[in-house]
Amino acid sequence: MSSLNPEVLLLKSTGLTERFNAALQHLSHTALNELFLTKIGSVSEIGKNWREASIALSNHCVQQFVHVRERGGVLINMALIKSLLQLDGIQDCALNDQPLAKQYLSLLPGYKKTNSITDAGQGFHDYAQGYLVSILDELVEDMKLNHTDPAMFRTAKVGDVLLEGNGFDVKTSKNLSTYVEYSDGNNAVMIIHDVREGQFLLVERYNPIEGVFTLEFPRASGHGEISPESHAATALRDQTGLSLRDLEKIGELRPDAHMLKGVTDVFYGNFDLEENHSPLVPYVRSLKRITEVGLYQAALERRITCALTLSAISIWHAYEDVRKKRVANSKRVRTPAKLADGAVESEVEADSDADEE
Repeated sequence: MSSLNPEVLLLKSTGLTERFNAALQHLSHTALNELFLTKIGSVSEIGKNWREASIALSNHCVQQFVHVRERGGVLINMALIKSLLQLDGIQDCALNDQPLAKQYLSLLPGYKKTNSITDAGQGFHDYAQGYLVSILDELVEDMKLNHTDPAMFRTAKVGDVLLEGNGFDVKTSKNLSTYVEYSDGNNAVMIIHDVREGQFLLVERYNPIEGVFTLEFPRASGHGEISPESHAATALRDQTGLSLRDLEKIGELRPDAHMLKGVTDVFYGNFDLEENHSPLVPYVRSLKRITEVGLYQAALERRITCALTLSAISIWHAYEDVRKKRVANSKRVRTPAKLADGAVESEVEADSDADEE
């Protein structure tokens, strides 16, 4: 049997990385693509924009890797495939009219308008690159699995970790159902309602927002020039892409052994959000803008699968009276006063609506 036979190479290799490097020499183009696709999160897990970008970047990387492998003359290993994720190399490929490179660059924020890499685009790529690198490392760890592992054939027990995520585990409960346990304690799933547009914004985070102020952002440095409001506005914009508005905490989710552990805050207020905005930070999992009808419909159709988000929606519904009063007040403030009589009449109607609710 030839020493290049993959089975022999895998047997002779001692470490996980060496085994994976051996497999890289023989896996087909299609197989490599499928490896990435099995690990890239779904839309509900990482968001539509991140999923599209991750798939586009992995497709380009695999294509370049296969070309380099066919040409020969280089060492085929994990380091090579990771190096093909570099942005400079992708730009060079785009200049050579390679469609997959062009497709990926077109997904970077600001690239279509400027035909260049903006700061937002660089941040977007850095996160996408880090995400695929983590997938490669995870694929190496997967080689620990063996079909003779007895753990694969036993019944799940209470407390078993079924799925590991960034900052959370999905575990088995007493009734063999599942619950989400967050390692960082509080986990911030925020549901923000824009009373002017009748829309909601879901901000799902992997880790809690710590500190103080309306959204519990970190304290200001104490220098007189920086107000707490300015500090909070900067933090909110950097972490979610939102412009600060007056937000009010209306409820919280307490630990539930069959749903979640930790505390989740639910906020009320207005928001400004650029269309097609994608978070550029790893601790924001997804940012969704959705109508009220769409919010409940998505939950009904199980398109929202995060236990925290579903629980937050339930809490939000419990505060419906509070929400209606805020909507009535917002309409009263925004009613144009063309004539004095008309303005008074509008205010009276709005007050009546609020009282009825």
